[in-house]
Amino acid sequence: MRWGIAFFIISVGCLVSSGCQPTMLQHSYTHPHSAVTAPTFCLYWGEDEHSQPIRIYEITVVRYEAFSDDKRFEWRDWESWREGRSADLVIWQIQYLPDDEAHPLAKPLSCITYGKVPPGYAELIPPLLLIPERMYTVSIARADLPPVARMYFIIRADSTGHPTQLEVKHVDRYGRGDIQIITQD
Repeated sequence: MRWGIAFFIISVGCLVSSGCQPTMLQHSYTHPHSAVTAPTFCLYWGEDEHSQPIRIYEITVVRYEAFSDDKRFEWRDWESWREGRSADLVIWQIQYLPDDEAHPLAKPLSCITYGKVPPGYAELIPPLLLIPERMYTVSIARADLPPVARMYFIIRADSTGHPTQLEVKHVDRYGRGDIQIITQD
């Protein structure tokens, strides 16, 4: 019995001292003050934007094929849409690659706005204009690891084609997630 207790205490101590956070999940988030046509993507430990920020090392934004003219995408059709769609084009990609001489104080950020390259980041694929009523996916990675967060977004437009709101689905590891709506000011 004593060996079991000692093993448990040592195991927990090793987890804590190694910086492991087993009970917290990584969470992507779109800043609520984002511009509809230039979303700001953030990454956190925990459940919401009030949790501890995580530094972003890479962002990749992919555009999906266009919807047919007679059908507008609705989130209630999310599951069937995911099964039948394929990516069309990588439209923006940046990576944290600091240049010690040019940017000695550059640090990786926990929030990055679409199309803006912060100091210390390199743009691998320049941004394309976001097209209303097209679906996009954002993959966010931290420190030399595969993407840890994924979100999907679509920019809604009025009858004249003017962007009116940004709809974002933050997806957990099971493909579930809430929809966040950001409207144009």
